[in-house]
This record gives sequence, structure tokens and C-alpha cells, in this order.
Amino acid sequence: MVRSLNLRLFRAGLLHAGLLGGAALAAGACTVSSTPGATGDGGTSPDGATTADGATPDGATPDGASTADGGDGAAAKVLGFTPSNIDLTGMDLSTVGAFVANTDKCTINSEQLQATDCANGEALAFKVMTQSDGSKIGVYVAKSIRVEVGAQLVVIGILPVVLVALDKIELFGGVHAAGKGEVAVCGGGTQNSPNTKGGGPGGGGAGSTTSAAGGGSYCGIGGAGAVESGAAATGGVAYGTSALSPLLGGASGGASIGGGAGAGGGAVQLVAATSVTVAAGGFVHVGGGGGIFGGASGGQEGSGGGSGGAILIESPLVTVAGILAANGGGGGEGALGNSGTDASADDKAALGGNDVTKGSNGGNGSAAASVNGAAGAVTAGVTAGAGGGGAGRIRINTKSGAATLTGATLSPAASTTCATQGTVKP
Repeated sequence: MVRSLNLRLFRAGLLHAGLLGGAALAAGACTVSSTPGATGDGGTSPDGATTADGATPDGATPDGASTADGGDGAAAKVLGFTPSNIDLTGMDLSTVGAFVANTDKCTINSEQLQATDCANGEALAFKVMTQSDGSKIGVYVAKSIRVEVGAQLVVIGILPVVLVALDKIELFGGVHAAGKGEVAVCGGGTQNSPNTKGGGPGGGGAGSTTSAAGGGSYCGIGGAGAVESGAAATGGVAYGTSALSPLLGGASGGASIGGGAGAGGGAVQLVAATSVTVAAGGFVHVGGGGGIFGGASGGQEGSGGGSGGAILIESPLVTVAGILAANGGGGGEGALGNSGTDASADDKAALGGNDVTKGSNGGNGSAAASVNGAAGAVTAGVTAGAGGGGAGRIRINTKSGAATLTGATLSPAASTTCATQGTVKP
């Protein structure tokens, strides 16, 4: 148990160092912080700052509607359509400006107004909102949102996040809201208690002293854990809807004796009044985390990989030439071997733990057209490997019902029922 705790702390430290550490701030970078919902009570922005060009916005949307009228149907007036899951009523949008992520450490918090190492955090308004199922989401609004080439917009915090632009969203770099090992962000499920079902509606089955844990499920089903004896731990159950309303993150794998199940991927919604562009080289990554390996002695089986999360894009025009990835994480190896690999921002499967000299392999996570996680394996006399995580969900809503996907990589693939398209609501 000391080994498992130390590993969890080490992996959490890697997350902080890899995503939030690094070089000094770019010129003009800033940090903006306030209590949750501070800009949603009809007040001013945190510091009353002007937009990026030094002038206050004129409060008009492309069709001339006020951005700060706060009345019923505010979102439809501002955007020209009614977005899923959010209501902009009561938000003061009169001071929002052009928000730019121009470093690989630009970070926003889904629980409160906080933008760090970004070019213009003052451009944002923020509010925590309640979805139809009673769950909470963090909603950021800007006049426009742009992630530069080579930059990343990293999401921290436990709530799913919605990024709203009164004009357009352009991703030349990436949006990162993926699980890393057992560390979840942005609505993803997590589970660190030994021999326990995974967190979230599709949490993988619990491990035991004779069976490895199952992978987390969302749209795709997590792989089953392998067994030395007795009944296998299954992957979790599928949940949610293709419409992604409400917006929910992925589920974690089940935990075995060492805890450390792979976290479910986060949930990200992009909403823009005119267009959303994910350019070649741009991406949105909401993959699941890899499950931890077992232990050196009997009864220490692997923990399951987390499922992919959710990506919802809504705008009259959507063009994707980059990557939308909601893949499952790999299952942990049995015995003192390798943890499962975290899902990556592409269409390649995350590998289950597979140090063949030490233990039984964990199952791979979902990717591309394979929406289900793979089952773990077992070798006689060796502790068992855990199941990989299943696929999350991708949804694109446009005016025509058909996004431009030339050169795009969607994982789960566009040919599956886990990646769908629809129309925006009037």
C-alpha cells in the first residue's frame, strides 16, 4: 500500500510538472482569479479591463443583438442559436474580449474564473451553471477564442467545461482535458480505494484478490479484468446520450488492491456564434488514464483503464482538419510490472501494462473504430491484468448537420455510433 500511495503521489506530481510547470510566462501573460460565478451576477469583469485591442466591446453580436440583455433566451440572442447545456441569462458580457492561449501551459480552471499563463485572461467571463440532471458545469465566455500553433489550453478543476465565443473559436494548438493515471479533471471519474468499482456511471468492475478490475465505459464498453480464479470483473455499463446533453465526463476503471484506477477523460464543449475551426495540428484531447499495475505477491491484480470523455462542438460552421480524441486508457498489468498507458491525442490505442518478464498483460484502451476496451490477460501462476477503457463520445452540431471533416482524425471514428453529427437548435 505504501508503494501504491507513493506511485500515486509521484504520478500526480508528474501531471503538475508536465502540464503546469515550465518556462517563464510569455510577455503579456496574466493570472485572473475570482470566486465561482463572480461574473455571472450582473457585475463587471474581475478588474474592469478592456478587450485586447484596448477598446471596450460594443456589446453587439454579428446580428446586432445585445450581449448583456440578460433576458430569457439570452444565449439565442447572442449566438443566433440555442446551445446545449447552458443558459447565458444574467451574465454580463459587455467586457469580454479576444482570449488567446499562446503557451503550452495556458491553464483555465473549470471551477472558478482563473486563467494562468495565457495572453489575455481579462477577456473572459465565467459562471458555474446547473445542467438538466442537476450536475454543475463551468462556462467561460469570450468574444473570440484562439489557441496558437504549438500552444495548449489545459483544463484543471473537477467540473466539465464549456468555452463560448461570441464570434469564432480557432484551434491551431490543443485543448487538453484528459485523465493522467488516476488523476481526473473536467468531470472525469476517479477511483483510488482498493478493490472498488470505478467512479462515474460507467465505472469498471472492482478487482479482488483473484481477479483484476474491469475498464471504465462510456459509449464503448471497458474490457473485462482477467481472473486467476472465480468470476471476472466486467467493464462498466454504457451511459449518456449521443447528444451529450447533459455534458458528462468519462468513467474510471475499477480498482484492485493497489487502488489507482485509470481516470475517466474530461468533458469539453465548444460553442461559437460564427464558426469553430480545428486546424491541422490542432486537437481536443479528453482521453482516459491508464490503470496502475498490481504487486509482486499473490492477490495483487491490475486496475482498469479509464474511459474516454466527451467532446461537443456547436456552431453554424465547423471545420476539423486536426484531431478530436476521446480514447480509453490501458489496463494495468498484474504483478509488479507496468501500469497501463494513458490515452493519447490520436487514433492509436493506449497499451495495457505489458512487461512480459514480470506479469500478465493489461488490456489496450479503445481507439479509432474499436470502441470497446480489450480484456486483460492472465498467465498461470501470475497475477491478472486489468481491462482497458472504452471510448467516450464526440458530437458536432452545425446549421447544416454536416461539419467539414477533410483531413480530420476522429477517435472514436466517425464511422462508429460514438461520433455523431446533428443540427444546432434555433
